[in-house]
Amino acid sequence: MGSFTEYTDPLNKRSLFLKLGHQVLPKLSVDIFAGYNDVSFDTPGYSGYLNNTDQLRYGFKGKYDLPNGCIQLTASQINNTQQNNYEGKNRFGELSYSRKIFPFLGMLNGLAFQQLEFTRNLSYYPTQFESVQIEPYTTLFFDSKFGLSVLAGTRYLAHSKLDSKLIYNISPSWFFKFGTFSNLRVFSSYSTSFLPSSNPEFYYWFPFEVETLDGGISYSDEKGTSLIISGFVRNRKAQTIQLSYEVKGVTAHLNHSLNFFTKLSGNLTLQKFSVDFTRDWNPEFKLGMAIEIIPMPFLNISLHYNFTDVRSDSYRFGFESSNYFNATRIDPYHVFNLSVTKSFRNGFFAYVALDNIYNNSQTYFDRRINYYTVGRNISFGLKYNFSEKLGSVAQMLKKKNETKD
Repeated sequence: MGSFTEYTDPLNKRSLFLKLGHQVLPKLSVDIFAGYNDVSFDTPGYSGYLNNTDQLRYGFKGKYDLPNGCIQLTASQINNTQQNNYEGKNRFGELSYSRKIFPFLGMLNGLAFQQLEFTRNLSYYPTQFESVQIEPYTTLFFDSKFGLSVLAGTRYLAHSKLDSKLIYNISPSWFFKFGTFSNLRVFSSYSTSFLPSSNPEFYYWFPFEVETLDGGISYSDEKGTSLIISGFVRNRKAQTIQLSYEVKGVTAHLNHSLNFFTKLSGNLTLQKFSVDFTRDWNPEFKLGMAIEIIPMPFLNISLHYNFTDVRSDSYRFGFESSNYFNATRIDPYHVFNLSVTKSFRNGFFAYVALDNIYNNSQTYFDRRINYYTVGRNISFGLKYNFSEKLGSVAQMLKKKNETKD
């Protein structure tokens, strides 16, 4: 093993996001957004190597309302820079048109566009890579008065580097109502998808075709209790290499209100993998529980508990190359998180969050298997809703004009 330098602050992240919305006309609204992320982290297995990544993203979304639907246009770009040896751009655009044809039948049509560009200055990686992806799609929504609902759609994926694919999905469900507020829904879904890799050096190795079958039930009542239980079977098959595997699992989500001031929630996941190395960082069992308390108006306190079972890690870059596919065991761990939020009538919203309260011993950097997990972390901030202030000003001006009249 080579020499190793451990930084006192191995992870440093700064982020900024801004979103502005404006109602240009009664039927036309426009949102613009921009964000910036700056992340630096210590890369294990290398002597004194600090990795720096910058990301700049921006775009807009426009929506025009029609009598029985709407037209939406979205455009965005993401620029990524890593050290001085990698630059990437992701351009995305989408135009969609939705319409309600009949009271029981709706339609969504659209066209999506994506362009990926990568440039690497390292000799052992491709120097340049570019791909274009165009996806026309259509979806129908059927919602009957007797409880049956069906969603069916198809999408054609035209790719400049890989084979084009036609994917589709169908999702029937049946809704039953008991009394005034209690209801039960039985749902199912079958879908196909195609997942090309976003990493240029693996682009021709790992594009996956995926088939997913799932189904379950959901229940809710007037007492604030809701329960969702679902099971799924997912098959993945690589397009360019001999690799396929299956994942089976069950998930459950429960929410219950003890009273107006106290709410409980919980979730669990059980899943089984047909191939061992596909379990990487994916435990077969996960459990989460939370309690939410409202001790006074506009004040919310939440305590979350999460348990993650045993995981594995087959990726051992720089270490024991002969045992590359001998998975390393990552022990299970428990994490408690606390958050407090307070909203004010003047449009301000304040929050404080303490993650991993006990600084669990499993949330550490292990140089043997080359991964990080986050220790105790405190975050806090303020938000301001301009719409509330602008709305009150508009009301004042309206009353003033009415008084003059």
